[in-house]
Amino acid sequence: LSSRGHPENAKAASSAITLLNAGGMSLSGLDLSGVHIPRANLGRGLLLQTNFSGADLSEVVLTEAWLNGADLRRACLKGV
Repeated sequence: LSSRGHPENAKAASSAITLLNAGGMSLSGLDLSGVHIPRANLGRGLLLQTNFSGADLSEVVLTEAWLNGADLRRACLKGV
């Protein structure tokens, strides 16, 4: 199930990435460009050098997240 290019899968993708982050999985270095994960909770997440270019990150929780080197170009950050 992918939300890249399929915004109709956004709710499922948001829930999945929230669970992975809550479980302590590092999301560092992943190519998440173009994903739709609105309202996901990535707080305290390890997102070092993660590619979020062009992603829909509307209202995503990024409190205390590690974003060093993350690519946020053209990402939708509304409400972040």
